[in-house]
Amino acid sequence: MSKLLMISADSHAGVKPSDYAAWLDPQYRDGVEDLIKHTQFISDNVWITAPDEKAMAVVDTRGSIAKGGKYGLWDPELRLRELEAEGFVAEVIFPGDMSSVGMYYNNLNMPYPPDYRAAGVKAHNRWLAEFCSYAPKRMFGVAQMEPWPDMEACVREIAWARKAGLGVIGLPRYCGIEPNQPYLTSTAWDPFWKACVDNDFTVAIHVGNQKKQGSEIEGILEANMKVNGSPQSGPDIRYDPGRRPLWQLILSGVFDRFPELRVTFTELRSEWVAPTLAHLEARFDALRFGQSDIKLPKLRPTDYWRRNCGVGGPMKPYEATLRHQIGVETVMFGHDYPHPEGSWPNSQDWLRLMLQGVPETEARLILGETAARIYGFDTDFLAPLVERFGPEPSALLGEHSVSPDLVENLRWRADFLGRPYRYDAREIDPIIETDLRTLATA
Repeated sequence: MSKLLMISADSHAGVKPSDYAAWLDPQYRDGVEDLIKHTQFISDNVWITAPDEKAMAVVDTRGSIAKGGKYGLWDPELRLRELEAEGFVAEVIFPGDMSSVGMYYNNLNMPYPPDYRAAGVKAHNRWLAEFCSYAPKRMFGVAQMEPWPDMEACVREIAWARKAGLGVIGLPRYCGIEPNQPYLTSTAWDPFWKACVDNDFTVAIHVGNQKKQGSEIEGILEANMKVNGSPQSGPDIRYDPGRRPLWQLILSGVFDRFPELRVTFTELRSEWVAPTLAHLEARFDALRFGQSDIKLPKLRPTDYWRRNCGVGGPMKPYEATLRHQIGVETVMFGHDYPHPEGSWPNSQDWLRLMLQGVPETEARLILGETAARIYGFDTDFLAPLVERFGPEPSALLGEHSVSPDLVENLRWRADFLGRPYRYDAREIDPIIETDLRTLATA
């Protein structure tokens, strides 16, 4: 195909809050009013894509925001129009948005017990299967998981997700921080990994994973995002717990026991990947040549990354410059629709800036080919759609002029011109030590 295959590796959808009750089983509807009030609270305290009329005139040149394009969150027909208008032909769809926080299970919810979280997960998955059936080979919904009342219940939900046509499995959110979810270093998770491999599912880890419910609410208020824009433009943030599964899976031998397992890290940025792998390589050698009772994995950490993993999200220019350090064949772009920190409705201008200096063969990997490989999209099916909706390479690659006012908006809402966060091994070592101790006592 001559045009660019564009698959968003990071998009979002969710149940319309007024429909929460309709999807939840009756015995779990008693909290719906609180869910709706909390969704409104979150929506009222986060930033928006264009903070004023001047910015809106620059951002919304297609009228997408003015016409309610955001509500493709729960309207698949509207969503597909927005997807195609930006040149994308398929997407990986995660849950969660300021306008649809979720039914009990999300880390942005206030704390709920495991049975309520499990009920919310099942309700979301039923809704998502129906939503994605509108364009089943184009919309790959990320099924949510809650291992309650036991791991076999989670395994059954994975099998159900495959039959229902969902495309990806989300890693349970509270591994090691909730009583019903052991550390990922435990072999108690092996039925989960096996079910994902047996059903040919990629496992997706999204930002928010391993954060307790309710823990971010205070930060949302303190950040005053309505005024300040993207919270990423604040103090230098270093470690996000969503990265922790990488070394937990490597050190505990999961990728040896399940060599076909595919795992992705989404909206967690990407500058941490190369220094984390270098750090793990050093720790690996210290264990190999020191005195340790821990059985080491068969391959090097970097080998597992290249074979089993990928990283996706709304990439910034600095991330594109790091693509070879990370592994260009593991990097995927996602427009993060419809979040303000994402590229919608300005994805093509975002990409014109981000891809400067990137050769076409590598741009094709980043924009869609790697996502197709890792998630299993049918590129033959997508090819005619690419010819209809995909951009010509010259439309995005090479030198292009982008309005300085739009660049300023991207900076405000998405920290577009930000720099890499520092990596501090001293901050990570105690966490790795904790995980090694769980291995030693397993």
